[in-house]
Amino acid sequence: MLPWSSTQLEDSLELLKLPADLRETLDRQAEQNAAEAPVPAIVVLLGKEHAALKQAIEAAKEELGKGARRGQCLERICLSYLDGSDQAQEANAA
Repeated sequence: MLPWSSTQLEDSLELLKLPADLRETLDRQAEQNAAEAPVPAIVVLLGKEHAALKQAIEAAKEELGKGARRGQCLERICLSYLDGSDQAQEANAA
């Protein structure tokens, strides 16, 4: 015998019903969370390198706006470099 009435048991079972695609939904959320998870990047710089990086981050911050995070600034710097590198390779190939 169960300690619940049939109505209480039905209510409890109703609460346990999970969507059929719950596993897929959770897997998609886990993949999205993993893709957006912070990745620490540690770099050791010498004096001149540090000054150049600070200057590049400040320039990127001006371009992106004052609320930009350092990671966003570094992304902008890297993308700018990669775009310039691609253009240089195309010019050399021509």
